[in-house]
Amino acid sequence: MSIAAWLAEQGLRNLPLEELVDGFARRLNELDVRVQRVFAGMNTLHPMIRARSLIWDHATGVVAHFEFQHAEIDLAIIRESPFNAMIESGREEELIDLAAPPPAKEAPLFGELRAAGMTSWLGRIFPIGELAPQVGDSKVVKRVGELWMVCSCPPTGRAASARSSSRA
Repeated sequence: MSIAAWLAEQGLRNLPLEELVDGFARRLNELDVRVQRVFAGMNTLHPMIRARSLIWDHATGVVAHFEFQHAEIDLAIIRESPFNAMIESGREEELIDLAAPPPAKEAPLFGELRAAGMTSWLGRIFPIGELAPQVGDSKVVKRVGELWMVCSCPPTGRAASARSSSRA
């Protein structure tokens, strides 16, 4: 079964996010698309919780969960996220070469990933549903409270080099 078919089937079965991300990342690794860490986050329609996210690690599985209430959406951890900058500037996808010298001003996350030995970071924003902000839309900053999901996968090995060479 393809990864896309597996994701669709598990989503229809309402598989918990932790199991969905774990299964997805492990299947990528089985296909020799080496992924060390995955971040998945999304806004919710919950009256108390504005956003949820988790971090998956190749060695240990899901290592961290985050929930942010509506009043917490302006915390530094969110403002300093590379996804915040991507949404505000209208970029749906970004590839960062972590092997290159860091720029003077970059998201704190990238220093953490470099320290863990990762060589690249791929971030992607997936709008979900009709109310999702359209990345690049002139109203995106006003609409970031609506539904969206973000994922980052710092690939290693073949996936990172293939991705980098396709951008050159």
